[in-house]
Amino acid sequence: MRILFIYPKMKLSLTTSNMPPTAVLSLASFMKREGHEVRIYERTIDSKSILQTLKEFEPDVVVCTLMFLQQIPDMQTCCQKIRALYPDVPILCGGLTASFMPESILLEGLADYVGIGEGEYTLLELIEVVNGLREPASVQSLVYLDLNGQPVHTAQRPFADLSDFPDTDFSLLPMGKYFVYYPVAPHTLTAIASKGCPYKCTFCFNAAYHHCQYRSRTRESVMREIETLVSEYGADGFVFIDELWGFDKNELRGYCKDIAALSMKLKKPIRWFCETRIGVLTLDDMKHMVDAGCWGIIYGLESGSPEILERIKKGYPLSKIETDVNNCKVVGLESWLNIIFGFPGETSAQIKQTVHTIFRLNPTIYGSGLFCALPGTAEYNDLVLSGKLHPPKSLADWPKQTTRQFFERNYSAISDRELKVIHYFFFLRLLFQNRKDQRTDRLQFIKLGLWRVIDSIGQKGFFEFLGTVVRTFLYVVWYNFAFPKIRKKYDLYGRNFGRKDWDDLKHLDIE
Repeated sequence: MRILFIYPKMKLSLTTSNMPPTAVLSLASFMKREGHEVRIYERTIDSKSILQTLKEFEPDVVVCTLMFLQQIPDMQTCCQKIRALYPDVPILCGGLTASFMPESILLEGLADYVGIGEGEYTLLELIEVVNGLREPASVQSLVYLDLNGQPVHTAQRPFADLSDFPDTDFSLLPMGKYFVYYPVAPHTLTAIASKGCPYKCTFCFNAAYHHCQYRSRTRESVMREIETLVSEYGADGFVFIDELWGFDKNELRGYCKDIAALSMKLKKPIRWFCETRIGVLTLDDMKHMVDAGCWGIIYGLESGSPEILERIKKGYPLSKIETDVNNCKVVGLESWLNIIFGFPGETSAQIKQTVHTIFRLNPTIYGSGLFCALPGTAEYNDLVLSGKLHPPKSLADWPKQTTRQFFERNYSAISDRELKVIHYFFFLRLLFQNRKDQRTDRLQFIKLGLWRVIDSIGQKGFFEFLGTVVRTFLYVVWYNFAFPKIRKKYDLYGRNFGRKDWDDLKHLDIE
């Protein structure tokens, strides 16, 4: 059976790059192993039209993966055109975001079935349904409409053993179009060694999607994939996009040993970084990682306020943050801290603690974001129950609601204007960091900027890229220079990076 996998496009900002759709690659690789003919239509990089793609491949089934809210408009366009041109071709939908809004997708007629959660075995059984070999009610983790047009939810499917899945077949996508430039690794791609996380952060989808279960892939499979991407596709670096890298310490040591061995085998240094949680990695762990080519760690700091950290269930004190960032500096790792401003009920004093914590820690790099309640998270459910947020009535309103949360309404105790001034202060410093310890070579930094420009133009087109630059410039300039009283209130001055004597931190658990 011919299966066409569609990955809808979404708008990319200046600070983000298009990553290969790992979930789609996994699904397509699995179905190819099971004897089906597959093709991935990745809308961000594929210039062909839907009609041209359908005529060329003539699929028996279309699978549309919806991972992000921002993909909804393009998903609607794709599904509506398929319905009009090929009404007899079944459309199946799945993915992270689809798992939290299956009824909307079905009731708007965009798909015949929606899979919930991990989709490999669900899709395999759905193909049997399409072939008339079984009833949809027998397929676990599925939502469909009955004869009366009412949604039917089947029983939840147990998680599969990740060792049952085949190695990723990278030939299904032009991997060279997904390179991200970093000075230490100009051709960086993604890798994934595990799924899920045992923690229950209230703003994260993990509890609803992965049910707080941590599962590892086989290290042998992951290393085969890394070797393939280096030797056959020209990669020289990786970012492990696991929700929680390094949780299994035996696996951590094993990966460090294997990556170092692979570098020696290929006579080519492999540089990599990862994303993990504060308190997971020890100083000894970091030393092993550096020896294996690791150059940075991304931490989800989120807040510098003990009250907010407790409320969002991060489960660690500020002293642990200080320890991890200092350990990174000791071993020579770059530390990247992601911050979220504007949690529901967050006060100016709590936000000021976060600002001062960032100044005090003075990490290599940091990312500032505004709080947005995403469907499937505890924060979203709490806001709905309290009547402060109402679920959209139509599928098209979901991304609009997200935009409104960012730019029109916030749930904190401070004003929208204050939040934006704080956010764009850190955004500007992220774009133009100029400390000697944050990059090794000015020419490399310029190359990084030029590469990002070229990459963005290639993904967006020149005029969309230019519009993004102009809008970003206006936002950054306006909020950094038009409100000096707000900057003074929150001590938003570049000279404060590295300063440690903040009064609001003296009573906390840091020295």
